[in-house]
Amino acid sequence: MQSGSAQPAKYKIQIPSGQIEYTGVFKEPIVSSFFPPSGLIEDLFRVLKPYGFSIDGIETRSREKISDCVVEFRRTPPLTSLKVSPGKFTVTADDLDWSTKDKFIEGMNAALQTVLNREHAELESQQIVLAMHVQPQDKPRMDITAPLLSDTAYSLLAGEPEFQGMVLTRKGVSVVIDASLVHSNGLFMRFVRQHKSTAALAEIADQLYADEAHVFEVLGLDGEL
Repeated sequence: MQSGSAQPAKYKIQIPSGQIEYTGVFKEPIVSSFFPPSGLIEDLFRVLKPYGFSIDGIETRSREKISDCVVEFRRTPPLTSLKVSPGKFTVTADDLDWSTKDKFIEGMNAALQTVLNREHAELESQQIVLAMHVQPQDKPRMDITAPLLSDTAYSLLAGEPEFQGMVLTRKGVSVVIDASLVHSNGLFMRFVRQHKSTAALAEIADQLYADEAHVFEVLGLDGEL
């Protein structure tokens, strides 16, 4: 246990890139919306247009398998893809800023509710994933992650370690910390959390922020989330 005067070391970091992916799985497939999907496209475009989506960013893809049919809305910046298939509703977005969270959630929630209401559908499950590269500015990355493993773990292999990462799984949540293959001296982090079907998008976002902030605090990372 640390004394009251002891403070964990803080390491300056930057986050050069990151991606959030939200997936809501429908309790029952919304098949009727895709034959044809014109009504679904019209309804979604009406609610998404105020949030920077245009007709040029709409694409439909049909396949022999019904589950592979997709309506996609894309915009930039920030690069955002909203996909609806008979089985799920998915949003991916690159390099979001937490300061714009409320506006982003407002738009995505409007789209999700539009789909659910027109089909009288319900969600069976929800999942949020945050994958990002974190770059320490004044410390070797392996020094930051060294405390994650026990002496027993280090003894499994002989020789000097090049990097030490971890995968930690709890019920409904997991975190991966690994070496970034993209950014020099960078860490790759991936957070995954399952949510109840009734959880609001704002609640899901708040939990994700708390997860990210907690890991940063434990590792002593100092920088904007």
